[in-house]
Amino acid sequence: MRMVALYYRSVRTLTPKLTHFLRIFFQTLVFCTFLLFSFPKSIQAQTVVFADSFDSGFEKWEPTRDDGTFWSIHNEQLHGYVSDGYTISELIPNDASWNTDWHNIRYEFEYLSLSGADKNISFHFENLTNWYEIHFNSAGMEILRLQDGFVPWQAHRPTTLQNNVQYHITLELNEGQITLYVDDQLIFDDIDPTFTNNYGKVGLKVGTGSIAPTHIVIDNIVVSLLSDPHHLGVERVSQLDDAWSATEYDTAAEWAPEDPSIGAWGCALSSMVMILNYHDITQFADGTTITPETLNMWLTTQPDGYIGDGLLNWLAVTRLTNQISETYQTPNLEFNLINTDITTSLQTEIETHQRPAIVNIPGHFLVAEGVVPQSDPLDFYIQDPAYTYTQLSQHTDEPQSLRFFTPSFTDLSYFLITSESSDATVEVANELQTFQLDQNYSYLSTKDQSQSKETFLQYLAKPESGDYRITVTGSFGTSYHLQFFTYSLTGESTKHSLDGILSSQPTTYLLSFTKNSGLSEIVLQNDPDLLLSDVSYLFAEGEIASHFLWYELTRLLSLTKNYPNQKQLLKEEFVSLLIASKLSVSDQAFAYLQAKIALF
Repeated sequence: MRMVALYYRSVRTLTPKLTHFLRIFFQTLVFCTFLLFSFPKSIQAQTVVFADSFDSGFEKWEPTRDDGTFWSIHNEQLHGYVSDGYTISELIPNDASWNTDWHNIRYEFEYLSLSGADKNISFHFENLTNWYEIHFNSAGMEILRLQDGFVPWQAHRPTTLQNNVQYHITLELNEGQITLYVDDQLIFDDIDPTFTNNYGKVGLKVGTGSIAPTHIVIDNIVVSLLSDPHHLGVERVSQLDDAWSATEYDTAAEWAPEDPSIGAWGCALSSMVMILNYHDITQFADGTTITPETLNMWLTTQPDGYIGDGLLNWLAVTRLTNQISETYQTPNLEFNLINTDITTSLQTEIETHQRPAIVNIPGHFLVAEGVVPQSDPLDFYIQDPAYTYTQLSQHTDEPQSLRFFTPSFTDLSYFLITSESSDATVEVANELQTFQLDQNYSYLSTKDQSQSKETFLQYLAKPESGDYRITVTGSFGTSYHLQFFTYSLTGESTKHSLDGILSSQPTTYLLSFTKNSGLSEIVLQNDPDLLLSDVSYLFAEGEIASHFLWYELTRLLSLTKNYPNQKQLLKEEFVSLLIASKLSVSDQAFAYLQAKIALF
């Protein structure tokens, strides 16, 4: 407190302009220090994005209603003077000085009226038929919105401003909520129910009604981004950015030759870059900036970077965060798939844990980074890499699943099983329990192209070292093609291919996994009893019509159990007998037994 007292004592001897800027600086310093020690990363301190004290002329401004002759600069202050009645003049920031991504802002300036009855504040200016205005006169204050030349909303307050008194005006604009302070006194705080994301620009307005002239002085304009409690502050990354939109996505030239670009398919890729940037993971270990293009390039160099037709493998990215962490001490990001209770889970992730999440709607991925207040049903603010939508409800499709990324320095281990068919059911167990696998169907699509191939994914997070039993079941005779990825503590991966034909009994593999090193080995359990069971099953179903053939085939398989050294010879006799008796076996059974004995 002593520092604060010394500060206010010292500024009394300074000029008003310097006093104002020192006050803004000091308040911002105190505010940032408070946030640094009181809140998680995602609560952002206010950032000044636009300022003008008019010591460089009109270089940041342009007139919008006339040629600007009503405005002049004297002693580094902006003067607006209108001598005729019923006349309005207005300045807005030029496009070179204003960024359309500046949405929720605090607009501050010093305001002095030297003559006239009308005093105006302009904001959310889009064009001459779409703008907002706060208008003071002797009767009080009116705030209104002009939309396409009509007034859909307005409000009144009894507050007036006097001539020859300098006021410090502060206007906060936050998703339709308008808050006005005059000399730090709250004058207005309400929500415009007609707000439609029409953020526009701030403005400077001088005008007259029946009373003229009007003469105003404006100085020390500061525009800063608000620390919005309803947004986490994720910066949008567009897959349509010219810097990378034409780059080939994964190997899309093979499965989407009409348009294989990041612009067409890079929604998950761009969403992942947004998540990385939010956690301050902005460059590779060699210093290269992480963009959709560079992340895509890295993923294509990895054996597990993409799955199937262009599905980004989130687990490969967790490994990347570990590699980057070793250089920059940024956190690892642990992956978690959420399939149930999506709305509540997403709200908790954003509001309680202050973390954005990737949302999957059919064929598309985007980032959710805020909860829309008082929305019913509950809605979320989003950053969409392909569309200009700002709320999840603007998509007609319901969310199917979520992807959470938790900062940690601990455990990135995983099992991932992928298949282009869900015909085969996979179960993973150890000697203590059978694990519940997180399951997800994924594919990518665009407005102009058919979807990429659908892929079935199953996850098991943080498996411990040890031996596991993998069983595959499904319709008898169905071929299965599985990819089984094991991930170590640091996200290093090993890929195993599991291919075969489903039997009448579960097909079993044994997995040996070491969590720290990532070493893993998978071995198929070729038990003669399984093939014996299949032969009996085929005989019972009438697929083997000869009792003699059934007897001889089962006899040969039984001998392989007692005489393993003669296994190859017995297999050859099995095949010869099968061929010689082809008329007694259905085509399906013949093909199945030939394939099975080859793998035996």
